[in-house]
Amino acid sequence: MTLEINALQTRLTELSDKRRKTGDGLLWCYICKKKGDHEAKGHPGYDPNYVNKRAGGGKQSQRGTHGGKPRLRPTSDGSSYSDAAQYHVNSVTVGDTKRVMENYWTLDNCATGHVTGNHHFMHSWKGTSGLILPNQAVVKGRRGTAKIHILRKGEHATLKLHDITYEPTIYKNLISHVRLLRSGYQLAHQDLKKTTYMDRFNGHELHFAMSDSLYVLQDMAPRAAVERINATTLATDMALDPSSDVKLRNWHKKLNHTDMRQVAKIIQPILLPGIDSSTTNHICDGGAQGQAKCVSLRNTYPYVPADPLECLNGDLCGPVKPRTVNHELFTSMFIDQASRHIFGKLLKTKDDTILHVDALVSDLNSQLPHTCVRMLHTNGGGEYTSSAFKAACLARGIRQKFANVETPEENHLAEKANEFVFKQIRTYLTISGLPST
Repeated sequence: MTLEINALQTRLTELSDKRRKTGDGLLWCYICKKKGDHEAKGHPGYDPNYVNKRAGGGKQSQRGTHGGKPRLRPTSDGSSYSDAAQYHVNSVTVGDTKRVMENYWTLDNCATGHVTGNHHFMHSWKGTSGLILPNQAVVKGRRGTAKIHILRKGEHATLKLHDITYEPTIYKNLISHVRLLRSGYQLAHQDLKKTTYMDRFNGHELHFAMSDSLYVLQDMAPRAAVERINATTLATDMALDPSSDVKLRNWHKKLNHTDMRQVAKIIQPILLPGIDSSTTNHICDGGAQGQAKCVSLRNTYPYVPADPLECLNGDLCGPVKPRTVNHELFTSMFIDQASRHIFGKLLKTKDDTILHVDALVSDLNSQLPHTCVRMLHTNGGGEYTSSAFKAACLARGIRQKFANVETPEENHLAEKANEFVFKQIRTYLTISGLPST
């Protein structure tokens, strides 16, 4: 591909001077862009000062352009090209030299996508797209799906290339190495004679052989044989398509964002071999946001109670905006140090914290009469240091312990509980399409 690019660039450099002499001594006409002895002033667009501009280093007339840019001409299939594209886009027709449209596919390691100029390869259309060729030229055209019929060991098969760009000015058919890797293929073997790609899901292989310093796709069926392929043979399309992880991702959401590997084991009986993938590189946006961690709160409290409800860590978070449908703005949480069980409640005001503690202790005493809350470990917020809250704790025999100011690690259980709960909330908000802040 590098040799071909260098050859094209040399050709383009030669054509940049429209008035250079050819081998037969004739000059190029700068208007019709053809060689001959006819005078340019016979054309409607004749510029009498053209020769002086060329001699003085001036720029050519911008007649027929918009702001110095070439005027785009639509083609019959909806794409567009320009005169400038014929000199700056790789692998296109240059001037009057018409290149033969290639019917084989060439492997390209630099192109950002598949591209073809052969209309009979295209099977369906779905919008427009652009890609970058090896010489950094940008090609824009219609986007669709191409079918390549393969004849291997007497059996017909059809390979689909998705999101392929069709541009009629390009005479080559390029298969992008980057797009092959994204669609599930892996580079299995490569040397100076051949290159092999293998689909990691269904084991299908693509063979490229070296031809004129380029890797060319092998086993392509002749055009006449392609026309005789019946509908039964075309049923292999889905078998050669890259396996899709859509079913796996949908079930990941249905199963409350369970790990992808666990989801694959659960839905294994309903996965279709060669069509549905049991692995994926997809990263769940909501899960990634919910699992994000800013700072780690280390445990600085050496004593861990052995009995449940011996010590509770509490924390109040809020106000949270927007408020809930019932007008709650705060979350009050108490975590048991022994069992790590979380007791949470939504509150409308900070003063409702004492109501949460009273209802929680009464409920625990009725369900677990042989255990009782002995200590309450909180920060020094006003909701916990008020006289009413202290009186309620004293009446129930609960001792209070306060953490130092600006030291959340001393109350790490409550801080981590708030972090965990709010990450889960942000996850569900993101997945449902609602704002996560």
